[in-house]
Amino acid sequence: GANRCGSFNYRQRTGYGLGRITLHEVGHQFGLYHDGSPAGQYFNGLSAYKWTPVMGNVWPGDRWGSQALYQWSIGEYRSANNQQDDLQLIQRYITRRADDIVGTRELTVGGDGRVREAANTGKITDRTDSDSWTFTVGQGGGRVDLTVDRTEYLGGAMLDVDATLRDSSGRVVAQSNPTADRRAFIDRTVAGGQYTLVIRGGAEGTPRNGFSSYSSLGNYGIYGSVTNVGPTPVPTPPPTPVPGADYLTLRGSNGRVFSGARFGFLSDGYATYPAE
Repeated sequence: GANRCGSFNYRQRTGYGLGRITLHEVGHQFGLYHDGSPAGQYFNGLSAYKWTPVMGNVWPGDRWGSQALYQWSIGEYRSANNQQDDLQLIQRYITRRADDIVGTRELTVGGDGRVREAANTGKITDRTDSDSWTFTVGQGGGRVDLTVDRTEYLGGAMLDVDATLRDSSGRVVAQSNPTADRRAFIDRTVAGGQYTLVIRGGAEGTPRNGFSSYSSLGNYGIYGSVTNVGPTPVPTPPPTPVPGADYLTLRGSNGRVFSGARFGFLSDGYATYPAE
């Protein structure tokens, strides 16, 4: 049945349903209108992607289960009758959360190779945000088996996860953003070396028939395992110059770089002198 709650109706289904309706009505308080189409004022979403706009009809998601996705919209889907920029309008009243991983963060891996979600969490704050997690696999190689999943639940979780694993040269080793699934899965046997797991908000299909990364925002966690984890390489600091010394650089035939006072030593390689 339906009950009267303030100025709007809600259905007694689950607390998550009530949460979605509350979010929808709060959207109106921020100045947002309904996301509809010529067929009606409430867009019914896209079953193929289990996606629907918060300001449209949020009830179809009940049959989509835990992978349902409810997002703010900018009216990109085909037949949209409202091109309001929801996030821009909301930010007139509340500020966006600050980015929590500005550079890179080392993936926390236990001595048993387990990667636990509680120790590896982050958040995507806007469509240009990406988080980079680094780790090293020892000589002989190992297996990377990781799942990245939103930590908020279906009642208000807006993040669709896109994950990419890159090696030290930047080459893509694996990428995951499965259709109609908010999680990303990386499962690869890899050679020894340094790796970076890059996480961003996902998009599926096309903006007109699917959804873009416009509102793929929110908190996530990483869990799984990495076997044969190696120590994180420590960069060798550059030599400390001696005051008053005239320096040159020597590059050995093996690629190693040496620095020393001019004419102070010679080694297998060639010298680079400062311009005179």
